[in-house]
Amino acid sequence: MPGKFTARDDWIEIARSTSTASVLFERGIVKTLKGRNGKLAGPCPNCGGRDRFAVDLRRGLFGCRVCRIGGSDAISLVMALDRCDFLRAVATLAGPPPDGRRETDDDRRAREQSAAERRQRLERERIEREAREAEEQRQQHGKARWLWSQRQPIGGTIAERYLREVRGIVCPLPPTLAFLPPRKPEHHPAMIAAFALTDEIEPGLLAEPRHVEAVHLTLLRADGSGKADVEPNKIIVASPGDLPIVLAPPNDLLGLAVAEGIEDALTAHQATRLGAWAAGSAGRLTRHASVIPYYIEAVTIHAHADDAGRDGALGLAEGLDRRGIEVRMEGLS
Repeated sequence: MPGKFTARDDWIEIARSTSTASVLFERGIVKTLKGRNGKLAGPCPNCGGRDRFAVDLRRGLFGCRVCRIGGSDAISLVMALDRCDFLRAVATLAGPPPDGRRETDDDRRAREQSAAERRQRLERERIEREAREAEEQRQQHGKARWLWSQRQPIGGTIAERYLREVRGIVCPLPPTLAFLPPRKPEHHPAMIAAFALTDEIEPGLLAEPRHVEAVHLTLLRADGSGKADVEPNKIIVASPGDLPIVLAPPNDLLGLAVAEGIEDALTAHQATRLGAWAAGSAGRLTRHASVIPYYIEAVTIHAHADDAGRDGALGLAEGLDRRGIEVRMEGLS
């Protein structure tokens, strides 16, 4: 009924209806972040860093693992960014506060029209943003397919030298790893890895990966004596979704090792003879909980001893525990 709520209630409700995505876009913060499918990470607007601030545009979540800001609505986001209290954040989002009087019918109609126009604008922005993201994703998957098509077998290349001589890998290398030569003088040679599922065509032998639409690049020095001296020197092209980099099939006891990086996963495999998957990054570890095959009996998680590694490992462990899969944790320095 008209007059049931005060103008102040409606003022706060307008602020609550604002999306965190719109605040992040309006302030130019999204431009500083990288990621896919609305899940982005980058420097924190408050404390800096490189990848400590993460957002999920579709769910409205944000957080920094260093300065510990976080939340799921625009008001808490503005409070964190501006270091202000609740009412000042509401005023930033909804304009100056009302004078406290009960709203008239004219006030109500003006408010409802303003709110409707705001909802329409936000909906248009959401549709346009999702269309841009979908087109970018399509282009990135095409780029990943093309890069994979340009690969060369890893044997005898500087990518093999990097793994053998620099990282001490002596086990057979799977067809999910290959060498990507530079196409231009300014490009770096790279070890390219496929995010894809693979078949085991013989005991311990993987087939070529199927339907490769996302790849991981490790940029190398020209002689393979280490990673390229650039930042970043590891790149994921296109969103892999839940897919891992499969490096070795499960062993006879149906055990699997999951690590953040390719090198760590290969090291775990040759030391334990467990099957091996690489996530490609700490933040992707949790996503594998749903795609590890049902017949796997035990998973050993190898994670780095930093916040991102611990968070990813714990998320994966919790997901596997819910499925009844035995979990072991190993920390890597």
